[in-house]
Amino acid sequence: EQLENRVSILESIIANSNKKKSKQANVTAIAPKLQSWRKLKKNMTFDDVIDILGEPLRIRSGSSTYWYYSKNISHSYVSFYQDVVDGWEEPQ
Repeated sequence: EQLENRVSILESIIANSNKKKSKQANVTAIAPKLQSWRKLKKNMTFDDVIDILGEPLRIRSGSSTYWYYSKNISHSYVSFYQDVVDGWEEPQ
């Protein structure tokens, strides 16, 4: 019974991992549309942001974490502090 529970948990982890990989495969180099950015709210999690904007093009970590959705780092980014959204700059 204990083994069956462990196998079930591992299967769930693998299934979730495969879902995330399929989302990543659909990422483009174009910043998400402005209407998507307008859905962002402070204190959202990393997963919340991925559901709205998709995977970032680049991530910079330090005391705060920045996810960039454009090659131009002056806009199209989301900032996180303590693993929740702290702010963002919409595309121009």
